[in-house]
Amino acid sequence: MEVLPAELHPHVDAIDIEEDGTLAVASSALTGRTWNGSLWLFKDRAKAPDVHYCSAGCTTESGTTDIKWIDSRRLVLGSDSGTVDIWCLSGSFQSLENMATLTDHDNTVSSVSVDCIKSKIVSGSWDRSIKLWDIEHEKCIKSYKGHRDMVWSAVYSRTEQDLFVSVSQDGKVILWDARTPKLASKLTDSSHDSIPRCVDWSPLDNHLLAIGYEDGTVCLCNIQDPKQPVLSYCPHERAVNKLAFSPRSPEWLATVSDDMWVHKAMSTQRSCEAWHGVPVDDTLYTSGWGQQIFSHAFECVSLRTLTWKPVNRKPRQSAWIMDAVNQAHFNGDVNGASQDDDNVEETMEVDRTGTDTKDRPFYRGNR
Repeated sequence: MEVLPAELHPHVDAIDIEEDGTLAVASSALTGRTWNGSLWLFKDRAKAPDVHYCSAGCTTESGTTDIKWIDSRRLVLGSDSGTVDIWCLSGSFQSLENMATLTDHDNTVSSVSVDCIKSKIVSGSWDRSIKLWDIEHEKCIKSYKGHRDMVWSAVYSRTEQDLFVSVSQDGKVILWDARTPKLASKLTDSSHDSIPRCVDWSPLDNHLLAIGYEDGTVCLCNIQDPKQPVLSYCPHERAVNKLAFSPRSPEWLATVSDDMWVHKAMSTQRSCEAWHGVPVDDTLYTSGWGQQIFSHAFECVSLRTLTWKPVNRKPRQSAWIMDAVNQAHFNGDVNGASQDDDNVEETMEVDRTGTDTKDRPFYRGNR
């Protein structure tokens, strides 16, 4: 029987929900002589992060940065050490086995994403490169070096298996086509001089991207005409860490930020420093560096989320956080109160974990 880690580390870096509802949680110690981490699975999401109710768990050799389900039994994990790890459930869903450790990156892997046919992984790294990995053969098949600074995120298209987009500290947003060795096009808005930090593809339109910036701005961009943003607004006072569309209600987009707010199109919700979430019951899950995972329930109406679990639709694409707009009712199982007026800004305050971060992003390890 596998020995589980003693605890879930305090820094919850990433979470993702499989189509069957299983919640994967990646956390890091970020302290001590060994900067290790841990990976946990919860069949009952409501019990997370209590490790006494976990379905499986294991210790990782380094801190974690991002996690995505490949299918119902396999996950891909990005790490501080620069590896891309593939983990697999073995036996009776009680143990996790490291199937592959891919080591071509020279610095922290900041993001991982799986293509729509579950055959390839794209990873972005602080070594300024983007790499494509063949899942079946467990090897790097292509490497791209179009950025001059660390890559914050690289995300596959929801519908096109060869298209992905990346954002970097160098200020560029680049669209890539795996069928060609060179970048497809630069999507950077010359009128916006902030650093892009995160990106997501719209489920409604495979030409539409949402981009979150370091100054708190969010822009919607059409890749066929990137010079002029479709929409630009500034919901946050600090860097946007993640954003995502809801697969169930794809007209909704949610964002989370260093200012500790989760923003919705017509309302806002105070939350943790980090976030992620989404199952079939329209519940948003957020996580942060306080060893906490919150669930936020929404009623009556469409929701806008960053990480959801699609229903009866393939390929599946999930997001990080969730937002609701034009909702008739709003319920959250965190401290606070809410209003039921569609035209009134709604807020919900939760316990803050730690002090406010500085304007500059926190860099894990050495650049």
